[in-house]
Amino acid sequence: DSSYSRTIPNDGIKMRLKPAINCFLPACLFCISISLATFPVLAQPGGTVQVTGLDEEEKKIKEEVLQKIALLNKSILNRDSIQLDILLDSDVNYVHSNGLIQNKAEVIRSVVSGQHDYRKINPRNIQFRLIGQGAVVNMDAEVYLILDGKALELDLQITQIWMKQDNEQWKLVARESTKNE
Repeated sequence: DSSYSRTIPNDGIKMRLKPAINCFLPACLFCISISLATFPVLAQPGGTVQVTGLDEEEKKIKEEVLQKIALLNKSILNRDSIQLDILLDSDVNYVHSNGLIQNKAEVIRSVVSGQHDYRKINPRNIQFRLIGQGAVVNMDAEVYLILDGKALELDLQITQIWMKQDNEQWKLVARESTKNE
């Protein structure tokens, strides 16, 4: 047994502690194995999606998340505050390619008011990593919007983190984008 005893000063309590390496190394190996399990999802013409190389449960989860991504994009384009409220986690961290960081209320307000007037969102090269009750989604996207009256056509790299909540609903908890060169 590689644990050892230690008395905590001023408490007189004796505890059995394991050296950090005994917990840290298995956790690192687990994270590495999850990271290597990236599964490609390819957007096809006509809006269909092909999910390959997955078991049935993984396919189901990825299709659910893809539907949420499509619904999020549609809600942004249609300025649908009700759907945005449903899809965005209450603590969402939404980071734009210009460095602007918004919370849930700010995202909804900027979309509905037309401050961020999205006209086109075309995702491509979508990739997933499933981690516990979460999904990390990386994609490129062609985005056209009017921002404060100025037309912008952007080619973005977007990372989204979706988590399955206690009510079994997927929520966007984090989103960050950068401009592709």
